[in-house]
Amino acid sequence: MASSMNNFQVSPHFNLQEFSSHTGEIFIDAHLIDQLELFRDHLAEVFAEEVAIIITNGYRSVKDNEDLGKRLGFTDEGGLVSRNSQHMLGKAADIMCVKKKSWKFISPVLIGEEAKRFFSYTQVYEAHIHVDVR
Repeated sequence: MASSMNNFQVSPHFNLQEFSSHTGEIFIDAHLIDQLELFRDHLAEVFAEEVAIIITNGYRSVKDNEDLGKRLGFTDEGGLVSRNSQHMLGKAADIMCVKKKSWKFISPVLIGEEAKRFFSYTQVYEAHIHVDVR
C-alpha cells in the first residue's frame, strides 16, 4: 500500500505517488520528471489542447522486475521485460496519453513518434509507451 507521504506534487502535473511501485517504494530521476513536463507541454501544442500523461508504471524494485519478467518473459528470451530495466533506476515510465477535454485515448504510435524528441529511449506497445532518460 502506497504511503500518504508519497502523495505530493513533484512537478506541476505529476504526483510522486504516480511513480511508486505497487508496494509504495519510490526512486525517481528528476530528469525523467522534467522531460515528462516538457513532453506534456509539447503534446498540448501538437494537439491544440491539454493532454494528460498517465503513468501506468514508474519505479520497479529488482523483485518487481523479476516477477514481471517471469510473467511476461525477458527480452533476451523474446519477452517484454528487460533484465536491466531503467524502471529499476527510476529513469523510466510507461505512459498513456489522453486528451483532457474528451478523455479520448491518443494512439501510442502517434505519441511514440513525438516522444523520440524528448527521451533517450522510446518503445511503443499496443496500449502504452515506454520512455526513459538513460
